[in-house]
Amino acid sequence: MFVPSFGVVIRAVLVVAGLWWCKEVWDRFPADRKRLKESQDSGEKGVIIFFWVLTVGIAFLAITFVIGLARAILAAL
Repeated sequence: MFVPSFGVVIRAVLVVAGLWWCKEVWDRFPADRKRLKESQDSGEKGVIIFFWVLTVGIAFLAITFVIGLARAILAAL
């Protein structure tokens, strides 16, 4: 029987939150792309780019965690 440790539970919650974040930001993509093209405010452009760089990092970490978890499960079979 597998009893998850507190660390595993925290990581799982963070992965779910990260995936939710990525979904929310991905839904904004068309509006963000339009604002990047039309806006003259460099601060606004910087924030949009920062959010997208952050989202790519979160997606990378979430995918890495899920792949590692899948490998561990498959190795246990």
